[in-house]
Amino acid sequence: MSIFFVAVNGPFWCFIDYETPIPYNEIVLFFSTTLDRKRNTMRIGLLEDNTAIHEYLTTVLQLSGHTVSTHTVGLSLLDELLAEQSAETPLPYDLLIVDILLPGTLSGLAVINSIRQNIPPETLPIIVVSAASQHQLEQIRERFPDVQVLQKPFPMKTLLERIESKHVGDTI
Repeated sequence: MSIFFVAVNGPFWCFIDYETPIPYNEIVLFFSTTLDRKRNTMRIGLLEDNTAIHEYLTTVLQLSGHTVSTHTVGLSLLDELLAEQSAETPLPYDLLIVDILLPGTLSGLAVINSIRQNIPPETLPIIVVSAASQHQLEQIRERFPDVQVLQKPFPMKTLLERIESKHVGDTI
């Protein structure tokens, strides 16, 4: 991964792999947060269909010391997660970040439902990040009270704090 900074008529922008711009002030926040605190690194499964968003989230999470596996469709996440499940084999992830609004026949909500039928909340925390309406997000909170919910757009610092603390029942 190559990271470089560019000044364009004022503020600095950071570009990752020549394509993904991130405002300099957010990058400084991520670097300083990573350097100032000793973090527990986590294996994170990310289900997000938007390429720009999943590249951005992956970069931020990796800069924070986490390992990220990205999935753009729910079936690939479920295949990896449930195929490896046994008493002797640990789960491939410590935490999942799931977008609700996905193309195709399997929504993020259906993915969470399948996961919760097989894996208890205390074993695998889930954070929903979605541009769904406030009403839809409230329905998710009611149906899955153990799932954290963040409505897009949200401050990256909030997501990083949620990951770090793993307060599963808290929502924003």
